Amino acid sequence: MDERKKGQIALEYIILTAFILVAVTIIFAISFMTYTQYTHVAKARDTMAKMASAVDNIYARGIGNRLFTDLSIPDALKEITIVHKCVEGRLANQGSLQDCSSPDADSYNFVQFSAISMTLQTVGGPVNILQETKAKVVLDSEISAMNAEGTFNKYSGSYYFIKVYWNNDSKTIKIDKV
Repeated sequence: MDERKKGQIALEYIILTAFILVAVTIIFAISFMTYTQYTHVAKARDTMAKMASAVDNIYARGIGNRLFTDLSIPDALKEITIVHKCVEGRLANQGSLQDCSSPDADSYNFVQFSAISMTLQTVGGPVNILQETKAKVVLDSEISAMNAEGTFNKYSGSYYFIKVYWNNDSKTIKIDKV
């Protein structure tokens, strides 16, 4: 075999090896991003389940009770909000459900239940997770301010303490930052 053929075979092996290495790297990168997104979503679901469990626990115990708990904030957290399902107060629409994302104190009489909504910013785009509760829930103004300022990132990946208690003024359960 002459030197040219040996050189051509060596070059083909190098090109084939480089192609396989690039393909394996791409597959590894996609797998890593998928795994990272899955772990962020799983951590967020656990956090939301813990929050909803605390709300339901206080709701079941009745007025005057409170509970302190710690939450593990997911790295990709963008915002936490409360979504309400309301029954309209007019007799013509009695019993029909409508979304009322920010009811005032007077309209809490028509809130049927609340749900905690968490938005994560992942590589694949924003992911919204919703966890229903049995109670009417209000977020503390500090938590809402954190959403507006976008400062959840400084709490990401750490523990965050909350207090869940009955807000006697509006007969709702309030979640406060401790």
